[in-house]
Amino acid sequence: MEVTRTYTHSVVDTVSILVVDVNTSLFITNVKSFPTQTASSDSELLHYIAKELGALLEEIENEFLKGKATVFQKINLNFSEMKYPFHFWDELIFLDTRKLTNNPQVYITEQSPFDRQEYFKTNYFITRFRKQICESASNDEEREEDYLIDFELLTKKTIWFLFKERGIEDENEIENLLARYSSVEDLVTYL
Repeated sequence: MEVTRTYTHSVVDTVSILVVDVNTSLFITNVKSFPTQTASSDSELLHYIAKELGALLEEIENEFLKGKATVFQKINLNFSEMKYPFHFWDELIFLDTRKLTNNPQVYITEQSPFDRQEYFKTNYFITRFRKQICESASNDEEREEDYLIDFELLTKKTIWFLFKERGIEDENEIENLLARYSSVEDLVTYL
């Protein structure tokens, strides 16, 4: 995995996010070259993936986190291509991110041709959802991190919970459902 570009942005002027664009083409080529699935090859493949993710996080730690003045609360690993679903990466990220300076939250997205920030600004449903969450959170005056809510992660975890609750654990079935439904509302209605 090769870091191709990094940039930062802030959400509501409080949360600093380090976005790391990662070229995964060589990684995916290497993954495809592993032998057909057997218990030992699955173990070797998982070890290889964990090693590559660990090396990527170590590179980010050394270049962007250690000894730097800017403290990032979140790191967005923006992969050029996804071979495995997002929930697969969540488990590996949890194990590898405990060593990072300031323990930032790390999440993975896939690069796409549209501007993600513009999408979040113009999407009516996301805007309405954020407003409702922030209003309900601001009712509790003791909380000052109202704007630190990661809506993308919250949505992913909710969908993952619904899959588990319905007994859907087969990765292929999950991928097919996610590909079939373009909106969260349609997916939740189906589930």
